[in-house]
Amino acid sequence: MIGLCLAEQSQFGIHLKSTGTLHPIGTVVDITLLRRYEDGRMDILVKGKYRHKISRLNTNTTPYYLADSMVYEDREDEEVNVSALMECLELYNRVVRAIPDLQARRYSLEDILEMTLMPSFIFATKSGLNVKQKQELLEMKSESKRIAMLTEILSVVVPKLEEHTLRERIVMSDGYLTSLK
Repeated sequence: MIGLCLAEQSQFGIHLKSTGTLHPIGTVVDITLLRRYEDGRMDILVKGKYRHKISRLNTNTTPYYLADSMVYEDREDEEVNVSALMECLELYNRVVRAIPDLQARRYSLEDILEMTLMPSFIFATKSGLNVKQKQELLEMKSESKRIAMLTEILSVVVPKLEEHTLRERIVMSDGYLTSLK
């Protein structure tokens, strides 16, 4: 499948399959980086382009499924609350600050709004979501609900993360608190 996508410069869909069930909502992706090994294995890096929903699935194909799908879009009648967005953005930026090795970018409100109309998907990448939460977020048709979900999760995660990071810094400085300035 990867060879075909590369040859045709086409995209493919990624879907969660859990407890024997293929979730119909997934993400269409482009291959952005490929590393081939002599034994035929590959490492690939993909970038999500948009969400889609399977309308018809052909499971008789091997070794992968083929499907007809349609774009899965948010409701159009919604405006995102800017203060809720800013709260989630601040929590995301605190995650980035707390983990220097994360190599993730901090964003201003202006940055994030220039990049996308759905910043929740950027915030989700560093929010420590489990697979079930990721699928739930993907299936939500409301940016406001996604922002609320991420804010709730990050409100619990960030203080614990910052406390852990502080402890690690104390240990790495042999207990000398003066080096924490």
